[in-house]
Amino acid sequence: MKWLRSRKKVKVDTIPSAQNERIEVLKAEISRLESKIEAYEKREKEIEEVLLFAKSRAEEYEKEAKIRYNLERERLYSYREKWQNRIKELGDADSLGEEILECNEYFKKIADDLRNIVEGKNPEANVAEESYLREKERLREIGVSSEGENVLSEEDLNKLLLQFNY
Repeated sequence: MKWLRSRKKVKVDTIPSAQNERIEVLKAEISRLESKIEAYEKREKEIEEVLLFAKSRAEEYEKEAKIRYNLERERLYSYREKWQNRIKELGDADSLGEEILECNEYFKKIADDLRNIVEGKNPEANVAEESYLREKERLREIGVSSEGENVLSEEDLNKLLLQFNY
């Protein structure tokens, strides 16, 4: 019986140490997995912040594009109205044809500029402004518009910008 007791004692002593080793291994595994989870949560927060930033930028760009589009549309409507008035006043068919061809080329360029704006390419601001000023001067020279005439007054421009919360 003594032999049996000693044998049981040996088994009892070895089992807790094996369990202790297994418990330590599992604790280490839990610690490693918790650190991985923390890293993933940190990365998730960073990704969320980047997405929120990108969304706010996209909203800003969309707002700016709408304002540009509406201002350009307003400018084209007034330009079209001036041409319609000019066509009514013209009597010479030869010069009318030349002016209509010039107008057609101008509208093609404007369409390209609008397409570039929609595609996100920055149009050359100076080209549009220079073209506008040349056209304004040409219309003044032929007597269609006066020097003091503005397409959009400052007040109207501010009202338009306020509509877009800009």
